Amino acid sequence: MGSLIRAIYRILIKNRLIRWVWILGLSLWGVKWLTDNAIVKKKFFFSKTILTIPAADIHTFTIQKANDEEIIFTRNEDKWLIVKNDVTISVSEDSVAAFLNIFNKMKSSAIKKLSENTADDEAVKKAESKYLYKIFINHKNNATDSISIFYTAKDSASNEPLTFVQLNNERILHGVNDNLMSLLGKDFNDFRSKNLLNFSRKNISKLVICNLSDTATFYAKDTVNWTFFNAQYSVLSDSLNKYLKSIEILRACPDCSGGAKFYDASRDFTENKNIDNQLVIYTKDDSTTLTAYRRERLFILHSSSNNDNYFKVDSTNRIFKKATDFIRVKSKRNF
Repeated sequence: MGSLIRAIYRILIKNRLIRWVWILGLSLWGVKWLTDNAIVKKKFFFSKTILTIPAADIHTFTIQKANDEEIIFTRNEDKWLIVKNDVTISVSEDSVAAFLNIFNKMKSSAIKKLSENTADDEAVKKAESKYLYKIFINHKNNATDSISIFYTAKDSASNEPLTFVQLNNERILHGVNDNLMSLLGKDFNDFRSKNLLNFSRKNISKLVICNLSDTATFYAKDTVNWTFFNAQYSVLSDSLNKYLKSIEILRACPDCSGGAKFYDASRDFTENKNIDNQLVIYTKDDSTTLTAYRRERLFILHSSSNNDNYFKVDSTNRIFKKATDFIRVKSKRNF
C-alpha cells in the first residue's frame, strides 16, 4: 500500500507538468461552479443605488405627465406649495414624503441598455419614443437631476414588477422596484384638503348664523346648553347640538356621491354682496368662517380653515340652517 501511495505521489504531485494540468482543471471547474451558482443567484439580489438626493436638499421638483399639465412642488419653510395651472395649495411635508423618499434612495434591480437598433425589443423601442412621466429635481447648489419614467415589466430573475426609468438622458434604463406608477398617477386634487369644518362641540364659545335677512348669535353656557342674544327667546339646545354634530367634520358637497367638486375658475365673486349664507364658529382661541357665495345656478363654498380651496355645490340646505330652527319664544311667566 505504501508503494502504491508513493507511486501516485510521484505521478500526480511530484511531476510538475501533471500537477499543473490537474490544478488548471480544478480551477476551471471552480470558475464554472461559481458562474452556475453564486453569480446566477446573486442576480436575484442585484441592487444598485442610482440616485441619492437627501430630502432636506430638495428645493423644487416638477412632474410632467404625458398629455397633461405639469405639477410643481416647491418647499416653503416647513410646508410645500403645489401648483397646477393657476391653482396653488399648501400641504405638509408628509404629503410629499413618498416622493422625497424615492429621490433619497432609488435602487436599480435590472438594467436594459438602449441601443441604436431596438427593432428586436418592442418595449425598449416604445420607451425611447415616449415617456409616461418626466421629473425634474432642483436641489442643493442649484443642481438639477431628471428622471424619465417609461414602462413596467417583470424582472426575469425575481418575477417582481419593475418600473423602468432613465436618468439624465443616459443610454440605460434602470428597473426599480418602487411602485412609481401608482405614486406618479396621483392626481393634483388628491393632495387637496376636502374638509370645510373640523371642530369639537365642547370647545365652542359662540356661534353666529348669517343670511341675507338676519344675523343671529348663540352663546354656549357649557358643553350642552345655549343662550340666544335676544332674551325673548330660549334655545332648543338639543336641536342645535344635533345640527352641530352633523357638520362637526364636514366635507364639501355632502349631497354629491362623487365627493367634493373643486371650483378653480375666477374668484372675483368673493364680495360681501354675493354672500348667501355664513356660519362663524368661535372657540376660546380661534374662529372659523364658512361662507356660501351664490353663483347663478350654483353655490361656491369656502372655509377659512381651508383657505386654498373652493367648492361648488347645487344646494346648501343641509349645511346652513335658519336661527328660527333652534329657538322659541319664552312664555310670559319667564320674564
